[in-house]
Amino acid sequence: MTRPSLAFLFASALTLAACPRAQADEACTLLRIESLDLKTGTDGEVAVPIVLNDRPSEMVIDIGSISTILTEDTVASLGLRQRISPVNATLVNNVEIDKEVKIESVGLGRLHGHGSWPMLVMPDGLVPPTAAGLLGNNFLEKYDAEFDFFHGKLNLFQHHTCSEPVYWTHDPFAVAKMIDRNEGHVTVEAMLDGKRVKVTLDTGSPDSAMSLDAARRLFGWDEKDPRIRRVTTARINGGATAVLYDYPFASLTFDGVTITSPKITLVPQDNFTGERDADILIGMSVLRRLHLYIAYEEGQVYLTSAETSSP
Repeated sequence: MTRPSLAFLFASALTLAACPRAQADEACTLLRIESLDLKTGTDGEVAVPIVLNDRPSEMVIDIGSISTILTEDTVASLGLRQRISPVNATLVNNVEIDKEVKIESVGLGRLHGHGSWPMLVMPDGLVPPTAAGLLGNNFLEKYDAEFDFFHGKLNLFQHHTCSEPVYWTHDPFAVAKMIDRNEGHVTVEAMLDGKRVKVTLDTGSPDSAMSLDAARRLFGWDEKDPRIRRVTTARINGGATAVLYDYPFASLTFDGVTITSPKITLVPQDNFTGERDADILIGMSVLRRLHLYIAYEEGQVYLTSAETSSP
């Protein structure tokens, strides 16, 4: 899916953060452009304050979304006119979005922009009522994004030139290469119970999900495997009804950084992601246990456990 442009001008005052793991003979300075408080919602999603057309609001941070998307209620309250978008999006459960609006000004902390930026429009009810929509990768990829969930911070950096931008710890960390970058998602490889899987990171989702069909093929489960437990039936994203299943996975590992007992809901493929690129969508049920630095330009994701910090 083609990504709409979203350019920002930012304030000249920059915060500097050292990169202690770089070699002594390398010039390595991370230029932190902004640091924002992450607000955690009742379902586990994270949001940041934002100003749209001079009106304060908040948006859910969603690295699982290529585009930035507003709710219909937000569009109506701002008096924006919807039109058919040349850029379409498909949410989980094959919910399609094909309308867009134009925003004239955006403010995110000290970052401010004025112009005319297209944003897609989605139905109400897919984000908390306090949120104006989803802030996606077409904004975040202008920077490097650090998600410090343990301390409730989103830090935005100028694209780094460090060999290793993990400044918050001297302990070992994982590095995961982003794959299928032209798709616009943050997708990496990981190991789930010893099996290699493709994982899309998705801060916009409270829960983590995997295709039941893909899991059965991967692990060779029998249809009547007693470990697969039906937990509920639900509508997903306002689309079709799906039967959801649970399975006691033991571990999800990113290059040596391991999450034990990850809670991953199993969803039939027809209600999952259609033909999208990942076996698993990892939402906040798992991501909250990690500390992430997404180097968009470099195409790498750096990970530690959430609690890891320098002595």
